[in-house]
Amino acid sequence: MQSKLYHNIFYKIPVSGEPIHWQDSTGREKIGGINVGFTEDPKLLNPGNGGNINNPYKLDTLTAYKTKPGSIIVENGLKIDSLFNNPGSHDFYGTTIPRAIKFDIGAYEDTSRFVIVDLTILIQGFYNSTTDNQIGDTVKLYLAESSSPYTIFDSLKSYVSTKGKGFFLFNTDILSHYGEDYYIVAKHRNSIETWSSQTLNLNIPSGRVNYDFTTDSSKAYGNNMIKKGSKWCIYSGDVNQDGSVDGTDVAQVDNDSQNFVKGYVSTDLNGDQIVDGIDYAIVEGSANNFISIISP
Repeated sequence: MQSKLYHNIFYKIPVSGEPIHWQDSTGREKIGGINVGFTEDPKLLNPGNGGNINNPYKLDTLTAYKTKPGSIIVENGLKIDSLFNNPGSHDFYGTTIPRAIKFDIGAYEDTSRFVIVDLTILIQGFYNSTTDNQIGDTVKLYLAESSSPYTIFDSLKSYVSTKGKGFFLFNTDILSHYGEDYYIVAKHRNSIETWSSQTLNLNIPSGRVNYDFTTDSSKAYGNNMIKKGSKWCIYSGDVNQDGSVDGTDVAQVDNDSQNFVKGYVSTDLNGDQIVDGIDYAIVEGSANNFISIISP
């Protein structure tokens, strides 16, 4: 049996909280100038407690290193068969790879049935309308029921690229208990939670659904976005993630700016790893416009 190689690297950050700074300063974990390494909880079932099997024919019983639902490692591996060499045809457990569109990270290929949400989303502070690029970062996508009380019941975190592209694989076995149509809810670490203006039908196992927030303000519920250049972006500034941009957020950014805080912190609203007057201007603008969550 061939085992596949690791398709991305979950590394311990040398300087706590500064993954992007470390990549830029060392040039490591980059391909074509793009950051491809990140640090996240892989959500393994029971890491460190696999036990001893003492039998190569019982590898499939070593379940501690399989993943829980919602793991970011699913469908987020590099395509190393084209970048480097042949990764093999099976994972550690003997499953044919890949199962969906891309490889999973690590030694286990998730065998759940998925529907893929192809998301395009831009973040106000991170997006540069001149270059039409943004700082890539992780975004968490939630699913909410289509009728009151609009219960949120599932979520996935995935990396969203410099072009605002990310894709999220939802387990159709979980979806089957909640109907067919869902609102999608996007959350970023220092931005306003943004709901889709319409529901998506996800009752399509092994299918794909596209949703692009950037084309028009009407793609967000309540038109709750800001335009930069020709693209629409979700609002930045909700530093403490309480659902609104207000004086508390402004004070946090101002304090960190006065103290010259650097790194991967929530008060860095433009993603340049430095908290300064640029970040203050962003949060102040959102606060002055009383920006907050708009949802059904």
